[in-house]
Amino acid sequence: MPKYDPVPETPQLPAATSSVPKPAAKHKPMTTDVPEDVQQALRLAVVLHGTTIKAAVTEALRDWIAAHPIQLPTTPVAQEASNQEA
Repeated sequence: MPKYDPVPETPQLPAATSSVPKPAAKHKPMTTDVPEDVQQALRLAVVLHGTTIKAAVTEALRDWIAAHPIQLPTTPVAQEASNQEA
């Protein structure tokens, strides 16, 4: 039987350091109550269209946000400045 070299007791690869930050998650869970008939229609639609619920909901939310842009109120300073110019 051939003789093998002794196995070193120290690990060959350094252990992972804890100082390395974990990458931020791109997706965060979000839950909401959806009517059962909408859930059933969504499940059927994603199967028929070959996609996932996650992809379909993401697309729907992006479309809704695009159709309902956020309009921040103007500040009183900006309103006063525009009134003085007129």
